[in-house]
Amino acid sequence: MTNNIIVSVDGISYDGFKEVYIRRSLDTVSGFFRLIVNSHDVSKFPLKMGQTCEIFIDNNQVINGFIEKIDVIYGAYQGSQDHNLIIEGRDKTSDLVDSTLDGEFTYNGSTSLVTIISDVISKIGISGVNVINNVPDLESYNDDYIVSSSVGDNAFEFLERYARLREVLLTSDGQGNILITRAADGNPTSSLINTKELGNVGNIISARMVYDNTKRYSKYTAFSQAQISSLNYFASNTNDLTDISGQSIDEGIRGSRLYNFINENNATREECEKRAKWERNSRISPSKVYVPTVFGFRDGDSNTLWSPNKIVRVQDEFANMSSDLLLNVVEFSQGLTAGSKTTLTLIDKDSYSTKIAISRSEEQSRLEGRDFGVEYFTQTGG
Repeated sequence: MTNNIIVSVDGISYDGFKEVYIRRSLDTVSGFFRLIVNSHDVSKFPLKMGQTCEIFIDNNQVINGFIEKIDVIYGAYQGSQDHNLIIEGRDKTSDLVDSTLDGEFTYNGSTSLVTIISDVISKIGISGVNVINNVPDLESYNDDYIVSSSVGDNAFEFLERYARLREVLLTSDGQGNILITRAADGNPTSSLINTKELGNVGNIISARMVYDNTKRYSKYTAFSQAQISSLNYFASNTNDLTDISGQSIDEGIRGSRLYNFINENNATREECEKRAKWERNSRISPSKVYVPTVFGFRDGDSNTLWSPNKIVRVQDEFANMSSDLLLNVVEFSQGLTAGSKTTLTLIDKDSYSTKIAISRSEEQSRLEGRDFGVEYFTQTGG
């Protein structure tokens, strides 16, 4: 394949951009794009605010949205021909991310996540967005799980609360639709290799490791909404109330960092514990990130475009790493001088489940700088 990028704006195709950047993420419902172009006459430049924008790589659609921002950079002296325009936008699902609700969403009886998402999309007025359920065993919600929206609630955060109850993710399929999915598991379908040998035959151009504990806590406590309501109602006699809450501990973090939050529904203690584990794991995963860059836009194993939600086997001798990781973010970039490259963000493969466990010994190994990669990700044993 040619790594050919075509940008279609209001149905008219354009190419020859100075730079093109596209970002897709498993934990984001809307893709992002940035286009940089040189124009001698900005007033005649054909791309305008609010126009529809579809982007294709080798006829595979990766963006379906709108132009939302144009930044014009020009030379200060008279007669300068160096005018750069930076055009940015997102998938059409960005309206779901930005909009707030009027509080009219109330459900009774068994209700599916697909129905709730479709109702919110319809209420906001987003057209041309389908809801695709990629989780065959996805359970509906009964009255105990249904929570009405309040005026001013962010639309996507409202939907995400329901998604977390079922341990599913709401993401984009590259065509502007919403995909309900779970993180990939099982055997790896792709591979990344970086060796120390002269004449490296691997596919990694460069890579970096990122460690960041600023969003991690030592103890996570999820409180049931039923308990909070009771505390508000029986404020004068709270000693008789049952403590409906669940906890999860992250031993790698100092004990003075606490995170208390209200569960999305009236939950049992077991459900609160499960929700606390989910919260812990979702914060552990971005604290240890492996970010390699490769040539081109395609996975060499399958010859398909790199896309989020794959299990990738990483063998990086420089990082002392042999691990199966989850592909969380894909960033395509193409420039007139830099060529075509893809930057991948990989995290622990159990990041969006309740399975992950980080021991104090593993954290201590990291702090002491021992075994740079292997100790901090799930090992393959090979």
